[in-house]
Amino acid sequence: MGLRNGRMRNGRIKSNISRCHWYQGTFFLVVIILLLNIGITNESSATLTIPRGSVTPTVGSPDDTYVFLVTYKDSENIPPKYIRLVIDDKAYDLAAVSGGDDNYTAGKDYMIKLELKEGIYVYYFETSNGKENITTAASTIRVRADSKYTHMDVVYGLLFSTAIILIPISYTIYLLRKIVKQKTKPMDNLPSQETSHKGKNKK
Repeated sequence: MGLRNGRMRNGRIKSNISRCHWYQGTFFLVVIILLLNIGITNESSATLTIPRGSVTPTVGSPDDTYVFLVTYKDSENIPPKYIRLVIDDKAYDLAAVSGGDDNYTAGKDYMIKLELKEGIYVYYFETSNGKENITTAASTIRVRADSKYTHMDVVYGLLFSTAIILIPISYTIYLLRKIVKQKTKPMDNLPSQETSHKGKNKK
């Protein structure tokens, strides 16, 4: 009995130790992933700041022109070495919105216009002031197929949908009225009590 209890205790201790090692390994793996993610999506540093940026429109068709805009800020007023838009692993250099403004402390806007085919795109911005490099978090944009419908097609579609809804309702109301009339007709045809009494008195 003593040997058996000792073996059971040793087995429990070994299992607890293996669990602790597993938890520690998982914890360190999560920490490493978080640190890597923070490094990849760093949007600011000691002097350099770049917001996530924007695109207009966020959903459109291949006929639309998509405007990507981001603001570059540097507390030491250092101009950017580059500002790029990376979309589906392709990099595009952005141009300054206003060429004469060199106040990078307050922030300077950079933009690019692109025409995109149908699909869903993942994009982000990256920049450097020569001392630091930062990258924004990734965002998505959706480009849908061209719409071949005209305004009159939309109007006709609404009218057709309205007709589909109203016709069954009108027919149901017609049937209900017909049923009500059929139920009330026998009551109208029955002779009244007064006329029946008068007929008996005459006899």
